[in-house]
Amino acid sequence: MSTTTTTTNTPANNAPKPVNTANIPNFKKWTIIYPHYINSELTKDEGRRTAKDKSVKNPGIEEIARCCGAAGLSAVIESTKGYPSDFFQRGRVRVQMLNDQGAPIIPTIKNKTELMLFIAEKIKLVNPNRPENFNPISLLNLPQPAVKKDKEEKKKKKGKN
Repeated sequence: MSTTTTTTNTPANNAPKPVNTANIPNFKKWTIIYPHYINSELTKDEGRRTAKDKSVKNPGIEEIARCCGAAGLSAVIESTKGYPSDFFQRGRVRVQMLNDQGAPIIPTIKNKTELMLFIAEKIKLVNPNRPENFNPISLLNLPQPAVKKDKEEKKKKKGKN
């Protein structure tokens, strides 16, 4: 039994809710999107799959799921899964692109590449003033390391004693 968090396909839903993915039919066939795929800070060798000018800086899994939900696609956040090439990059989003008959839910999005470009475009529309040097870690209130004293100040103190 696998339990992950999901967002529904309503744009007003801000908080993901837990869902049992074992109850979702064909869940394993849903398309997987890692944030690396649309991250403009990475090279193609590091995992970016879209053009750099069409990608966004450091996208989050919540942003990806929210954009899919706003477009009418079902999205499930799997926060415990890691990116295969970068184990410490946690999280991915599973998106239901196709209905039960195998036809695209959104006719203009026929494959994974079009889905990634669509998501990146939506993130840019939702957050157009994203700073050029955006780093999500900078939003965290992390303790700053103590500043080491210069050698000269230490010498001055030794000379006074």
